[in-house]
Amino acid sequence: MLAALVFAALSALSVQAAQSDGQSLSQRTSPALDEEEVLVFEDVEVRARRQEQDSGSTQIPPPFIEKLPQGHGDVTDLLRIFPSVQFSESYRSAATAGEIAPAEVSISGGKPYQNLFLLDGMSNSSLLDPGQGNAYLAADVSGHAQKFFVDTSIVESLRVYDSNVPASYDNFMGGIVEVKTKNPGLSFGGDISYRTTRSSWTHFFTDDTKPAATGGTANVDLQPRFEKHHFSTTLNVPVTEDTGLLVNYKRLESSIPVKYFSGWKKQERKSETFFLKGVHYLDDSSHLEFSGAYAPYTARHFTKNTRNSYFTVEGGGYFAAAAYHRARDDNQLKFQANYSYSENSRNAPTDFKAWLASPNKPWGFELPLATDASGKLRQPLSNEGGWGSIDKQEEAVSVSLDHTPGRFEMLGIHRLSYGLRYSHITGRFHRLTDAATYQDAVWAPEVNCNGDVATCVDSEQYFSRRTLTPASDVSAAINDYSAYLEDDWSAWRLRLRFGLRGSYDDFQQNLNVSPRTLLQYDLFGNRRTVLSSGYNRYYSAALLANKLREGRRPSSIEKRGTHQNILQDWEASTDGTKVSYSFEDLKTPYSDEYMVGIDQAFMGGYLNLKYLERQSRNEFARHRGDAQADGIVYWRLNNNGKSEFRSVQIKWDRSWRRHYLLFNAFWQESKTSNDSYDKTFDLEDLDTQVIFAGKLIPLAQMPKDNFNRPVIVNLAYTGRFFDRLSISPVVKYRGSYRQIQITDRDYFLGFGAFDPITGEQTKITTNAYEVVKQDAAVTLDCALAWTQSLGRSHQVTFTLEVFNVLNARHQEGKSYTTGETPDSYELGRQFWAGVGYSF
Repeated sequence: MLAALVFAALSALSVQAAQSDGQSLSQRTSPALDEEEVLVFEDVEVRARRQEQDSGSTQIPPPFIEKLPQGHGDVTDLLRIFPSVQFSESYRSAATAGEIAPAEVSISGGKPYQNLFLLDGMSNSSLLDPGQGNAYLAADVSGHAQKFFVDTSIVESLRVYDSNVPASYDNFMGGIVEVKTKNPGLSFGGDISYRTTRSSWTHFFTDDTKPAATGGTANVDLQPRFEKHHFSTTLNVPVTEDTGLLVNYKRLESSIPVKYFSGWKKQERKSETFFLKGVHYLDDSSHLEFSGAYAPYTARHFTKNTRNSYFTVEGGGYFAAAAYHRARDDNQLKFQANYSYSENSRNAPTDFKAWLASPNKPWGFELPLATDASGKLRQPLSNEGGWGSIDKQEEAVSVSLDHTPGRFEMLGIHRLSYGLRYSHITGRFHRLTDAATYQDAVWAPEVNCNGDVATCVDSEQYFSRRTLTPASDVSAAINDYSAYLEDDWSAWRLRLRFGLRGSYDDFQQNLNVSPRTLLQYDLFGNRRTVLSSGYNRYYSAALLANKLREGRRPSSIEKRGTHQNILQDWEASTDGTKVSYSFEDLKTPYSDEYMVGIDQAFMGGYLNLKYLERQSRNEFARHRGDAQADGIVYWRLNNNGKSEFRSVQIKWDRSWRRHYLLFNAFWQESKTSNDSYDKTFDLEDLDTQVIFAGKLIPLAQMPKDNFNRPVIVNLAYTGRFFDRLSISPVVKYRGSYRQIQITDRDYFLGFGAFDPITGEQTKITTNAYEVVKQDAAVTLDCALAWTQSLGRSHQVTFTLEVFNVLNARHQEGKSYTTGETPDSYELGRQFWAGVGYSF
């Protein structure tokens, strides 16, 4: 609020209206000259080289961001053309064709929740269970790696760091996705656009040996019918000569009819953003920025073949950010303050009940009969209800200072920079009421429900067992402090960037020091051939979800029966266990990075070749402790996880006039002991021997089974012709790759010691895995746009996006650790059509 008042007060100081042709406020002009005072020169072509080649980041030039195939229009979809970025196996899956939430990505071998997402300098990375994406959780609510879903309509620049990250960044072990939003324009104007797609514009591939994905299946996860609409509008409002506002609204929604018993029922998804940004220039070298947004996400689900099971998951939230920028030659200063509120909440029925299908509870008879492991028919169930409402909230306040005082000479030229940052993050887990899951229904034709009509039917059935999850209200806070100092030194043909970053948070209570180094040698002294090498350490952020789990009350099991056919009260049972969480004495996970590379000026652009290796240690996993005297079993977080990653990358890009061309190729190999902080691993588990591809190896050396495609090649082009037509094809080649399938959970290794009780020699068994090959795939996407002028400053644009232009049939990859086989394909050819108007 204070930042907004300061911004408004400073805005009022200027009184002249802006006069321009739609340029950004950052492109301020001198006072107008008389026509006879203007000197007119012939056209000249200006060429410039990059001043530095850091071999660690990739950026799409701003004019081309909106020309590439957009899909849902979120920033994440654009990342598919970046090197070192891999999407999950379910990306573009036909099974989830109606979803609109951004895909999860891995950068340089990191897990999706280990990336840092930045929005105008503010962290957009969620700490509320970002590694859990399952919407159908009984005890929790699914999360996402990003707090807010950013639309490309407000994006000015998009940069991805995959290595050699400067000391000014922290709290990541994967990569950094840095988004900067557009500044307001100097003249009044704006645009409005609408785009749409639907299942009838999409080709679905099916497997003749399985139920078709376009119908006939009762799996609520399959989405063969959908309709999506994307709407956005932007307005530039100049307030004074030095002040402007940008207002944007975006709405993306999806309607998804899915199978429900013998018919169809609609699920819904909706993502909105109300965005406001203001800029006020104090003088030619300094300005103020203020931005704020309300960006909710809502998903309406129901549980498969379960009556009265509609529930709503709510995400997103709102944020405000204010910043002061000053740039006087080499002296640069930035001060920023941010506030954000985000949530992962669920509004759902309180109790879940698994009735035996009967004349009083008949809906289970609509389902096909199922069999158990022995082949016997199972008693059909009539399920209803849900798992209760939960509110999960995250609030973050942060202030930061970044300063580069300038340059000085001492055995070369030094450019020092330093910075400070403080963040206060609070979280809350609130289960509003007790929730229960009722199971083990008993046929009892003579039962007297004794007044319990909610979980018993007189003269028919009653529930004999329930899992009770009590209401909980837990709050937690993390204070995070960090500082950095970095010197960028150059002399003769050498350049050395050396920095140190220190960080401390009061949750893990670890002081972490991160060295960041980059050494470069200009081979010929003309910046056309530059050799690079670097060593860097990156520490991850503290996960707020871990701290919140500690205070949650554990679930318990209760049972009951009848006495003389009269239903009795619920009593605590010793069956099962009460589960709680404890996190103590944890080290901060980190990743050590080593790289060598070369940058070469080539055909008007820069060709970069590099080798990258990362070793991640102290990653979070968990193990189950022994039952305590009160019956509670504690799950404890540990640092037993580890990962290794190697890659070779080549990239080249060039922009000229109205054209942009990008090429990159990427080979990688990664191994990880656990895919998530929720994976169960004791220290001894890492040395457990398993059979993999016929060889006995430690479990920790198992290859990664997601985000692990060894060879990726991207080729993207966008160009404008005849002042009206834009063409933007994107080609992706994915090499063949392997996945892991479990083939035997009881593979015999040999005999062990004799059992002292039975006298028999024990058998030693383990799991056996085999490699399943996924074929290579080529995918071509293309975006076309035709712009028609309607006057001096009015235009209408028609767009057509075609994904998988060649309609190639690619089987969806999946994690094989469960022994399942793929049951879906990636989407075939899909069309998005749109129209836009600008003024």
